[in-house]
Amino acid sequence: SDFIRDGLINTGWRKNIAIPLLDEGMRVLKTAGIELRRAPGGSDVIRLRKVMRLLNTPGMDAVAKTGIGLLNPPRLAVSVFQDLKRKRPTEIDFVNGEIVRLAEESGCEAPYNHKVDLYPRQELRV
Repeated sequence: SDFIRDGLINTGWRKNIAIPLLDEGMRVLKTAGIELRRAPGGSDVIRLRKVMRLLNTPGMDAVAKTGIGLLNPPRLAVSVFQDLKRKRPTEIDFVNGEIVRLAEESGCEAPYNHKVDLYPRQELRV
């Protein structure tokens, strides 16, 4: 998988999976009383969410796809893909699982994060 081509500029993935997951996670953190701050450097979940929302602006999606096509950057295989290829646990198991746990403790729901949590807590305890 190439995160930029197969994920970030894929309108369906962004609108139906990525943004709902991020929005839900941010809502759960807020409900749990956890303040999310920007991380130093160029990349964090807050910036990623802003970029994805910007790409949803009418016309920006086409601009991004054209730009990626012209620039033809190298494939970006994120660590999740590398872990899946090696059949190792991914950060998804920990990050999304923690969002689900926090949601349960805070009395709210996290259906998107629950859906991608590969190892629910009950299975980890066995």
